Amino acid sequence: MSHYCYGPDTMGLCWEQPGRNILRDRYHTIVPPPEDWQDVERIEYEPSTNGSGCGEGTVLMHKRAKLGEMEGYIKTVSAYHNWMAQHMNEKAKKDGGDGDIVDEMFEKMVEAESEWKAQGENWRDFEVENE
Repeated sequence: MSHYCYGPDTMGLCWEQPGRNILRDRYHTIVPPPEDWQDVERIEYEPSTNGSGCGEGTVLMHKRAKLGEMEGYIKTVSAYHNWMAQHMNEKAKKDGGDGDIVDEMFEKMVEAESEWKAQGENWRDFEVENE
């Protein structure tokens, strides 16, 4: 997913900057002015690729979602819309096309994840934990 969302040959260059990099850096560049804020505690969590709860830090947000819901969510991000504007001839499979960048990303992920692949055509109904 990281390759498709942030790779230079995929959607990576389609994010609005510097905002996306500030977010990906977990807002470290934003430092509350010490004269206005006291006893500030920065709570962070860096998810792991080894499964739910395996990351570093304190989990504050998590949600179970179906892969199809995640697929739909990714199609709402600005990088996807900017990518589509640059690739107007590529059409999503659900719209009768050969597939867009999100179709390609999910095809590769389903192929790589045996539990997802075992679902066959119903992979979109498989639930995953998101952190």
